[in-house]
Parts: sequence; structure tokens; C-alpha cells
Amino acid sequence: MKSFPPEELYYITVKDNLQSILERGILSHQKVTLLETQGELEHTSIYNEKVVNSRITRLMPDGKSLWHYVNLYFQPRNPMMYNVVKTRVKKNIAVEDFVVIGISNEVLHEHDVLITDGNAASDRTQWRCLSEGLEMLKNQWDIIHSEWWNEEDDSKRQIMAECLVPNQVKPELFRSLYVVNSAAEHHMKQIVDNLPIIVVREAHMFFN
Repeated sequence: MKSFPPEELYYITVKDNLQSILERGILSHQKVTLLETQGELEHTSIYNEKVVNSRITRLMPDGKSLWHYVNLYFQPRNPMMYNVVKTRVKKNIAVEDFVVIGISNEVLHEHDVLITDGNAASDRTQWRCLSEGLEMLKNQWDIIHSEWWNEEDDSKRQIMAECLVPNQVKPELFRSLYVVNSAAEHHMKQIVDNLPIIVVREAHMFFN
């Protein structure tokens, strides 16, 4: 089991979005949509649109929807990752295109961060402020870092516990890029050559 509290949190994306993310940081869905509408950003979406759109109706304590938050995972090898890898062919995405950004745990101390005990879009999921949220996650840390999950025992929801960061995760918090194989590793090292970011080959993370 990984240590608690975590050293890193994780964001799943693809290499087409990486240059923009390295420049602007990871933006909330609301900010991405606004910049796309204004013609200032090109973004490749890898997520199920129905799932993404359902998050706009889920309101947080400040009255804003999940679209106003960047969602980071405590465990990137989760049902969301499984789904995007499984459906990648339909979206013309190669497995080498997937990238998981490892983000310093300093992000936990950003203003108004929230912690959820599972997939934030679920009606069963609870959210808490940082101190209460981490205590909540401590009790399910073994589930979050399990190899697999299922619907019956609620582990599918719980393994997708999230850290919700308002608006943006700054690029200076990026520590790592995780990729599936040596070809992707070589390509990513060229991209981050002059940045303090390490590239890690981790096929297991991508169910490969």
C-alpha cells in the first residue's frame, strides 16, 4: 500500500494536451470550454461526454459545479483510466498517447481544496475540507490502492476518490509524467527536457 498522506496526486490526459498544460497548468473544464469557445485553446477530450456533462449539475459548498474544479485522483489506475484505455480505438488514440501527470502534494494546500471519498459525480459521494477529507480517506486508503474494484462493495466509487482544486493546478507543481512504454518515455523526455519533471515508464498504470 502506498504511503499516507500521498506524495503525489494524478491527472489523466493525452500528449496532444501536454504542451498547453505545461504552459497554462491544468485548467477546470469550465475554463477549458471558455478558451475553446474563444478560439484560444485546442483540447483533445478523452472522457465520456455523458459523464463529463453530468458533473455540471453537481454543486459544491460554494455553489459552483464540478466544472469549476480540476479533479485529481489519488489512484490513477482506476475505472476512469480503464474506460479511456478500453475505448481509445474509437477515439483514434494510441496507448502511447496517454500521459498521467504526477502533481506534488503541495496542491493539497491550495485555497479552497476539497476532498471526496469517491467519484465526485456520484450522489453517494461525500466531500470535506482538507483536514477532515484526509482523515476520511485514511480509512479507505487500502481500497484506493487496490488492484481492482467492483460495484457490489462500493470499491468502484471509492477507488476514484478525488482532490478538487478550484480553477487551475499550476505547472510549477508538476513532478512527474507517467507513460506506458519506452517509445512514449523517449518522446516525453524530449518535451520536458529543460523542466524539473521526471518521466517514468509504468505500463501497469495503463492496464498494459
